[in-house]
Amino acid sequence: MDMSETLNQMGVLFITLVIGYIAHKAKLLSPSSDRLLTKIVINIALPCSCINSVLSGRVTISPNEVLLFIVLALLVVAVPFFVFYYLPNIMRVPKSDRGLYRFMIVFGNCGFMGFPVIQTLFGASAGFYVALFLIPYNLLSYSLGIMLVSGGGGRSLKKVLLNVPFISAVITVIIYAAGIRTAPQVILSTVSSVGGLMSPLAMLVTGSTLAAVPLKEVFTEWRIYPVTFVRLIVCPVVVCLILGLFLRDHTMLGVLTVEAGMPIAVNATMFSLAYGGNETLASKSVFISTLLSIATIPLIAFLLL
Repeated sequence: MDMSETLNQMGVLFITLVIGYIAHKAKLLSPSSDRLLTKIVINIALPCSCINSVLSGRVTISPNEVLLFIVLALLVVAVPFFVFYYLPNIMRVPKSDRGLYRFMIVFGNCGFMGFPVIQTLFGASAGFYVALFLIPYNLLSYSLGIMLVSGGGGRSLKKVLLNVPFISAVITVIIYAAGIRTAPQVILSTVSSVGGLMSPLAMLVTGSTLAAVPLKEVFTEWRIYPVTFVRLIVCPVVVCLILGLFLRDHTMLGVLTVEAGMPIAVNATMFSLAYGGNETLASKSVFISTLLSIATIPLIAFLLL
């Protein structure tokens, strides 16, 4: 994909986000409609996008590469937790918020924005890599992630595993392992069409969510900026430089790098609301990192990949 085409596609995502922002201000979208659209994205469009990625007939990754990618994805998610564990302490973050800051460093918006961005940059078949990435990501997010945000409270293994993104990723791998690469045309058209809803709906909801945060209150917490810099710049640069030493598959390297540079996960807000975290801080952080990612994601793609 050349630079002009990539910029054009990222522009489409950004303009769709702006439409969502305006729609919220015009009261065409609301928190209740955002929750409904989010359910559609997660429970309907995302599974179809996962399945379409492997049924597109363009997946050429071998079983050994599948295993390698899952291991590397686990490292991409987990290593920043240890490397930057004491960053909140250095920034003198209040103890009650340190877990949330660690969550925001570790967990990017790898599914909600990951699918549309990765497929924009690397093509529809690259959605298969995102499905693989979600396996270790969801295991850590719905266990370690909730513990960080809640200050120790967690989930049972059953609840960690029984969520649609994780199940969809596992089903996609099973379809791949079974050697199924095509289906009747009506099935292919359906999963392609419904899966295609993911990108516009995800961006509309993201824009609407951002519009709910008062602008005058967004930029007052200075500690958000070092965390955002680590999440959007440091993590993808380090991933690209280290994995680039031995990983020769450019698509695999590109997906891991871009996923490492995704903005702070919207789960930061949802988990804070559900488990007693600082939802205001989480919303501000998601807002700032998402806006900045519109510039950093194509920058990383161009300069490093």
